[in-house]
Amino acid sequence: MKEKARQRQADQIAAKKEKKLTEATSPTAAKSPMAKADASAEGPKITSASPSAFPAPKNSYEFKRHLLSLSSDAASKNLKEYLCTNVGAKKIIEMYKKTSIEADEISQIVRALYKHLDVSVEEEKERGMNFVWALSRTHL
Repeated sequence: MKEKARQRQADQIAAKKEKKLTEATSPTAAKSPMAKADASAEGPKITSASPSAFPAPKNSYEFKRHLLSLSSDAASKNLKEYLCTNVGAKKIIEMYKKTSIEADEISQIVRALYKHLDVSVEEEKERGMNFVWALSRTHL
């Protein structure tokens, strides 16, 4: 008798935990109206921005906005492609000659280059060295 009561109680606790878990992960069960509107919106889901969607930045403010858009771990390869194709090391020096570059921006750039540059290829190795050199020439 006691075992059945314990089993029933354990089942109830497990059911409550499962209910809370599904409420937390289900977009339709979210409590905020914005989350419900986002969940019901139709259209393709974009997971990360492509580097071709961003033109070359004109100033440090635009560059920072682009970094924020491409800063997730899933998009770090896109960030590396954006840095190599749209920005370049010389542009970083130009943008941060008078304004200071923030530490989180430096870490995002270095992390993306470290993860995705192939240092066994001489051209990639030189590109990485140019970016590090350019970051050392910025106004900190």
